[in-house]
Amino acid sequence: HHAAHVQSGVTCQTCHGPVWEMPRTVKAETLSMGWCLDCHRNPGARQGPAEQVFERVPAGGAPPDRPFGLAAQPVRHGGIEVSPLTRCSTCHR
Repeated sequence: HHAAHVQSGVTCQTCHGPVWEMPRTVKAETLSMGWCLDCHRNPGARQGPAEQVFERVPAGGAPPDRPFGLAAQPVRHGGIEVSPLTRCSTCHR
């Protein structure tokens, strides 16, 4: 489900925390259905421009060997219908 979130402008740190400080990325949130639905019901608070999703790292936060801006690639849904955010089938396919 990373592609849908990246395309929507949700940053890595929304779910994983400060990834620029981690030698290995982990989840910082529960990622439970309740947690996900809270975000899906109010997504604007965690969204930004999709083209900046890898660039929203605090100044001096990204180490030189992990330049997030260079990793950004356009993500496409490939013809998959985008469902309403709180429909069960949006995540449970």
